Amino acid sequence: MNKNKSKKIPSTLIPLSLKEAVEFDKTYFSIPIKESNEKLVDVEEVFNQKGIKAVFNNELTATGSKRLFLLREGLINPLLSASEEINKFSLLFRFEYMYRRLEDQEAAFTRSVKTFIKKYPELDKESILEIAGVFVASTPNTSAHVSGAAIDVVLVDKNFNPVDMGVPYIHPGPESKTTFPNLSKEAKRNRKILCEVMEKNGFANYPYEYWHFSMGDKIAAKIQDKTFAIYGPVIYNPNSNTTKEVKNGDAPFNVDYLFDHKL
Repeated sequence: MNKNKSKKIPSTLIPLSLKEAVEFDKTYFSIPIKESNEKLVDVEEVFNQKGIKAVFNNELTATGSKRLFLLREGLINPLLSASEEINKFSLLFRFEYMYRRLEDQEAAFTRSVKTFIKKYPELDKESILEIAGVFVASTPNTSAHVSGAAIDVVLVDKNFNPVDMGVPYIHPGPESKTTFPNLSKEAKRNRKILCEVMEKNGFANYPYEYWHFSMGDKIAAKIQDKTFAIYGPVIYNPNSNTTKEVKNGDAPFNVDYLFDHKL
């Protein structure tokens, strides 16, 4: 394939919800960030201190590192309130991801690109990158996780057993859309409970991932009609418990090498 030309995409190739997600994403990319410089707080430690039950996914990250359950300080009290409320439904939060290291974000985006190259081999590079970016942000500035402003969360029962959410966490398909219609009654109910509790406490749901909620980032600013975000991407130093801003945050992660076979 000539690297200077794009292949025409059949209109029926990409599910409608993914097309919608790509167009939605374009609406928040340009929202400015006015960094608040709030610190990152250890959520698991706070939950233990408060005696609030929740499950924290201890699987390793895309780079083989331990997950860091850190969030900006401004998200802590709203999340505590949401957790107490969700417990009233005889449910618990299972936290899948919060803060994500920059290298983990790049690795996760690379994995997402590989998934969609394999799933849609007919697609051009630009379209693959756009679709992959629906599930994993392609730049530091658009990643609420690298900003410490996002929570990936599903529900479990009081015995820590999974409840029906329709599809598993990080499912790369249209069924992950929060309002996807073809779900069981239980899945619809559980998604509704999750969204209502989180939104009541100030979080915004990314509408194409039922599990993704954020506050203070670009996506939340778009959904909540705010003119700017207050949390941008940061690099966390666990030794000093400090952060520094990511430079060149608008630069996309380089995955050009994944497309060499198409040249």
